[in-house]
Amino acid sequence: QQGATNGVQNLEIIDGQRLHEIEPHLSSNCIAALYSPDAGMISPYEYTIALVENAAQNGVQIRTRHNVVAIAYEDESCIFTVDVEQLTYAQTSDHDKFHIDAAKRKIFDHRQAVQKIKIKAKFVINCGGLFAQKIANMVGDHSFVIKPRLGEYLILNKNQGHLARQTLFPCPDRKKGKGVLVQCSLWGNLVLGPTSRDVHDAQNMRASNDAIIQYILQKSKQFIPTIDATQIFHSFTGSRPKTANNEWVIGQTNIRNKKNGKQINFFNVAGIASPGLSASPSIAVYVIELLQNAGLKL
Repeated sequence: QQGATNGVQNLEIIDGQRLHEIEPHLSSNCIAALYSPDAGMISPYEYTIALVENAAQNGVQIRTRHNVVAIAYEDESCIFTVDVEQLTYAQTSDHDKFHIDAAKRKIFDHRQAVQKIKIKAKFVINCGGLFAQKIANMVGDHSFVIKPRLGEYLILNKNQGHLARQTLFPCPDRKKGKGVLVQCSLWGNLVLGPTSRDVHDAQNMRASNDAIIQYILQKSKQFIPTIDATQIFHSFTGSRPKTANNEWVIGQTNIRNKKNGKQINFFNVAGIASPGLSASPSIAVYVIELLQNAGLKL
């Protein structure tokens, strides 16, 4: 019903016989499913790179290694001044200061600010992810709290990829989300995960790597009992920028100009956890509408 309400087409409830025709490696305990034949997958990092490239082609300046340290707002001019530190890393042999630059595969010491920059703006969009709360606080907006939630994945060799033809979801948990999925990647590997571990939950954070792997395997084998754990060759963790109330925060801040009483042109796009990637094009269209309603001419 929720899918139909949201305009998702071709959804159907299928019985066990049809389910096992589509996914022959599923456990016999799987007796029915909600089937969405139009569902698909993309590479999230290639999608992100493509968006950045498209933005650059349209005149956007991409400034990596720039750290926002303060935002001031002038009520008279309605202008924001964003204080930014440009960062660099210096190579070191001190093991206590190691940081790895994944792009250059080199080891560096603690980041160092080499240049301080002031950026003037009439409009500010806060899409700071895990740091969105910190950015909002800089203008006095304390309306939401970010509580990161970790999600671990396991990647198996391609000889396991045939075990899942579709992306397989368990019945969702109202508190923890979609649960542990089983899917075949675009490159033919079997992917298991994610977990859902709140960083602020001390008991969750005490879990060992072995315990996390066993948890993912146990949940995945409820779907496909023939998964071969010896074929795991890699794992990784992502951190979702969940809000304390699990709500997305998209809109103009309620902080007001002290001179004219109007809302300042600061827009939060925060707490965008799953399914943020799928929703991102629609979020962008909505934010453009908000900006235009606030007076931005595009």
